Amino acid sequence: MKDVFISYATKDQAAKEDLKQLFDNQGISYWLDETSMEIGNHLDTQIESGLREARFTVLLVSENSLLSTWVSKESLFRLKEEIFTGKTTLLPILLDNKVFEDDFPFRMHDKFTAEIEKQKNLRAQAETRKMKTALYNERIERLEEILPNITEIIAKLTGSLSANFADPARKSNDLEKLIQTIQNQAIDSQKEAKPDTLTFTKTISLPQEGDAGITQTIVSFDGILKMEQALFTPKKILWLCPQGQNNTAGISNFNQIKEALQSSEKREQFGLEMESEVNLDNFLRIVMQHEPHFLHLYLPPQPQNELYLPNAQGEIQNLSIGDWSDFFALIQQKYTPELLILSASQSLAYAQALKPYVGQVIGFEEVINEKAMALYLAKLYELIFDGESIEFAHNSAKLNLKMAKIAPAGKLTTHEVPQLI
Repeated sequence: MKDVFISYATKDQAAKEDLKQLFDNQGISYWLDETSMEIGNHLDTQIESGLREARFTVLLVSENSLLSTWVSKESLFRLKEEIFTGKTTLLPILLDNKVFEDDFPFRMHDKFTAEIEKQKNLRAQAETRKMKTALYNERIERLEEILPNITEIIAKLTGSLSANFADPARKSNDLEKLIQTIQNQAIDSQKEAKPDTLTFTKTISLPQEGDAGITQTIVSFDGILKMEQALFTPKKILWLCPQGQNNTAGISNFNQIKEALQSSEKREQFGLEMESEVNLDNFLRIVMQHEPHFLHLYLPPQPQNELYLPNAQGEIQNLSIGDWSDFFALIQQKYTPELLILSASQSLAYAQALKPYVGQVIGFEEVINEKAMALYLAKLYELIFDGESIEFAHNSAKLNLKMAKIAPAGKLTTHEVPQLI
């Protein structure tokens, strides 16, 4: 893990070089696009990976940087992280005072709005030529996510400055405090690190052949604690249903799966729980409190067929793939779920996007009716409870659907809709 991720605008190269030299002199490791990017890998993916793998983001705040879509996206990522974890991870450094001007938020809004229109026009041209549009879709999604959060981004960055390069009188003292903050966090992380294995030494008395007396023999057990945890800690399965929605089918499926677990000979190896009042405010807190091995999100269908969560008032909030990726990037910083199940029609695109944050994920390529969903999930969990692998359970559940000959709800035959990634 790197100590810091350096976020800056290309026009602020001089300030970036000063900071880079300072970190090199202090032995602080950093992620920087010019030194950390790998040829052939997706730019957006690499930047998000860099953000997740650094303890802090040091952001050079200027008119240039806040008018940069990349820097604003990086800021928003860290702001969300701070809101949900309560930890300070964003360290802004002020380069100029233009961001305090009254009309700056409007200039920022106008710039991003114009850029959205530009990208939509480019996407339309690509569609006319039957070219792929994924690149333009990603850019538009990133810009549209920033747009409503502009004032929040500016207020947070200017209200919690870690250093002020715009004021020469403060620069030196502020930098000392910045370095101390980063180095203290690195020391704390080393103290909290746990060894990969633990060694226990036990002395036992055994009679040795040819000895009249008793000889003490030393037996060492390396990593026995980890083995015991793996053998005796039940796998947690957390079933989530959204607040204020018609969860009748989801609760019915849960109860059916609960009965299957109770009748399994290996029931002691699993723990099954349900949270039925999940919303935007408590989703991350619930997941991080439980830290389930298997995380199951059951969403009743909506007309838009998008993955959503209600707000605290129960109102549906459709979430983009980027929103869900931000959620799971934060979850991954604490732990990595073994399996994520997105029980919702047309959830495959979300499943593909979330795969980097979990071990395996199940999504549904098209609309699937409640009967087919229930049949698939029942067989899937039945076989998992019997000790079968996720792959075997998934393939057997699909075969079970095929044999049931349930009429398809979309273009695909029903058994082709569930997909394991």
